[in-house]
This record gives sequence, C-alpha cells and structure tokens, in this order.
Amino acid sequence: MVDLDAVTHNFRELERLVGVPVIGVIKADAYGHGAIQVAEALIRAGASMLAVVCIEEALELRLAGIDVPLLVLSEPAARGKALEEEIAEGLGADVHFGVYSSAFVEALISVSERLSRLASVHIKVDTGMHRLGANPSEALGLLRAASDSPWIEVRGLWTHMAVADDPTDDFTHEQLRRFRQFLQEARVALGRGQSWSSVKVHAANSAAAVAFPESRFDAVRAGICLYGERPSPGFPFPDELRLRPVLRWESTVALIKEVPRGSRPSYGRTRAVEGTGLAVIPVGYADGYMRALSNKADILIRGKRHRIAGTVTMDHVIVECAGGSDSRSQVRPGDVAVLIGRQGEEEITVTELAQKAGTIPYEVFTRIGNRVRRLYEREEQ
Repeated sequence: MVDLDAVTHNFRELERLVGVPVIGVIKADAYGHGAIQVAEALIRAGASMLAVVCIEEALELRLAGIDVPLLVLSEPAARGKALEEEIAEGLGADVHFGVYSSAFVEALISVSERLSRLASVHIKVDTGMHRLGANPSEALGLLRAASDSPWIEVRGLWTHMAVADDPTDDFTHEQLRRFRQFLQEARVALGRGQSWSSVKVHAANSAAAVAFPESRFDAVRAGICLYGERPSPGFPFPDELRLRPVLRWESTVALIKEVPRGSRPSYGRTRAVEGTGLAVIPVGYADGYMRALSNKADILIRGKRHRIAGTVTMDHVIVECAGGSDSRSQVRPGDVAVLIGRQGEEEITVTELAQKAGTIPYEVFTRIGNRVRRLYEREEQ
C-alpha cells in the first residue's frame, strides 16, 4: 500500500522547512513507489518540477499526462538508442537536460539546431562527489558554450552532496565552498544572451536540505524524505519536520506447518527453530525481500513479531509461529503478514530492514519488484 496523502504531506512539510521550491526526485519508479502516481501526488502538493534519471523515465511521465518541467539528471548513456535519437526524444518531451560533458553539449546543440527546438540545460558541477559532473573549470567552459548558443538556454547550475547524511562531516562545507566559488565565476562566464535571474541554482539532496540550510540556494532536490524515511539511520530531523511513512508492504500466510522441535527449515538448514509451528509466506528475494534478511528480520502477524526461520528463498519465507493457549494469538492461513509497516503496537520500518540487511533504505525501497502489486490510498482531494 502506497499512501499518496503521506507523499503530499511530506512534500509540504519539507517545503515549509526549507523555504524554497522542492524538486521531487521520482527516478527509479519513484524509488519503487510508482512514478506516475507519486508525480500526480507531488503536483497536487504544489511541485513545480520533478527529476528523473533518464529520458525513458521522462517519456513515461509525459505519456501519462505529467506536464510539469522534468529534469533529467543524467546525460543519455548506452541504452540501446543512438545519442541523437535520445536527444530528439528529450527535446520532443520538453525536458530539462542535466549536462556535464562537452561531447553531449555539442550533440545537443547540433540536434536542437536541426530540429529548430530550444534545449533547456542544467549544468552539473563536480565539487567532490566524483561520480557525474564536470570539474569547475570544465563546467565554466560548458556554461560559455551553452549560453552563447542560440539553441541552448541555461536553466540551472547544480552539484550533488556526497556526505550530507552525516552532518558531522565537514566535507559538505568544503563542497559548498567550491560550489559558491564556481557560482561567482559563472556569473561572469554566462553569455550575453542569458540573464542570471533565469538560472536556478540547486545543490541540496534530502539530507543537505534538512541539515545544511546554506545549501538550499534557489531550490532543493528531495528524494528519500518524500517517502517518509531518514537519509541514514540516526540522521537528526528537527522537531518541526514531521514526516509520515508512505509504504506499507503486506502479504498473507499461505500455509501452516507443524514440525519437530529443533528442525532446520529452508535451504542450507541454517538455523534450528525453537518451537514446532512454522508459517510460510509467499514473498521472497524475487520480490525484493532480501536474502540477507535470512534468520534476522521479523514479520508481523496478528500484531506480534515472528522471526524468519532459515534462508529467504526466491518465492517464499518461513517464520516461526508457535501459538499460545489463547486461540486469538494462533497464526492461521490467510492472516495478514506485514513486512514493512505497523500492525497493532508493533512496527517494522524500512530503516530496520536496511540495518539488518547491511544496506540503506534506498535499496530496500528500490528492490521491491514488479511482482508486488501496488495499491494506492488517497483521501485528500
């Protein structure tokens, strides 16, 4: 279940805190929540720009009738199409291109001129993440080339924070120092055909937007916070930021088995169970419930935690379910099994699963596969 009202609530909470527009990051199918549905919820909340990672994601949104500006965060890569074809599709969809290489800017100018279509670009500066982005001196060259072309309009300058989820790490301050230095030089480098007031400056992801007010500039790019999770375990949220969980993942008990005490269920026979009752739940690592959770995670049934017994398999997990004398506590086939979410007084969070699997909440979200049916809940009109 995806709570779209929680998406709109989280967007408004974050925008109220940061005081500048929030660019909603909905790449990777909105972190597994459903890009079209989340996009519609964010637009209802007031989002004026959304961000995706590639042209294909932008086209999907356009076909669904999403008409707000879309920032494509990455230059087209080898995805089975020629570069010029992807550029043409992006121009047809009226996207904002994230750019950071001279080869792509040259190709963009060429295709834009051939099609007589003005291209909007956001130039990405590498201030220390060292993944995508041009180093500051190269970015200035891209800025000059783009702003001097009659076929390119520079709509944004941006960078990305590497360690903002750890507010004690001073490297975020260093990245911001480098970015501010670049911006000073960019004002001079901007071509005569462009006005600085038309350029949107953005640097902050969710973590920086919350923890580093000086990173907010003209807008922030928020992803994980929109989905109700912290950027990292223990990340400090201010008291005034009240986010709501968006995702609830449920399955059902498919089968109850009685086995001898001390049995070792599932592949590898990795752990002896304490009781004699087992419940089989039809969800596995093919659905995104990670194998690393074997013998570690709990699943909620009838408001109680039940530990996974043995190895998570491709299509099923097994949990211990020893019942007591109270028949109301006994697990039965058809009972709701909560993998993520609240049931009664107990709750299993995405962060809890991430810690037990040795990963991060982002991966928990994005691993949930297409075989898991998404149901959308919305009360707010």
